[in-house]
Amino acid sequence: MQTANMFAAIVVGLFVSPNAEWPLVLPGLTAIGLASFGLATSRSVEAVLSTQILHGLGHGLSFPVLMGLAIKDVASADRGKAMGVFQSVYALGMFCGPAIAGFLAERYGIKTFFVCLGVLMCTSTFALAWGLRRRFVR
Repeated sequence: MQTANMFAAIVVGLFVSPNAEWPLVLPGLTAIGLASFGLATSRSVEAVLSTQILHGLGHGLSFPVLMGLAIKDVASADRGKAMGVFQSVYALGMFCGPAIAGFLAERYGIKTFFVCLGVLMCTSTFALAWGLRRRFVR
């Protein structure tokens, strides 16, 4: 997963233009959602590894771009503060996310959890794409 993440992040860094962020974020989020569905149905180590590679690619495509978008329209003097807020919110998610995920997986089962996570990711991606279309296409 980390190798795929690194590869995708390097590609993003080399080839993304400042006004073409969303075409990378949407497939990245979709890949993460599909990887979640894949984990729910994986029956072998190879299948799990494949889903982890897909997740790594999705994360590598979307996360660096989203991090850049978080400070894109912030004045240069305030970018350090903006990145601090971004990292604080990210840290909160890194703490609460696994705790909530563990509770839900224990209560409803790991497969159900990953299916719900996949539905949430794909629905969120669809909503984001719809919102962006309404914003940019008039």
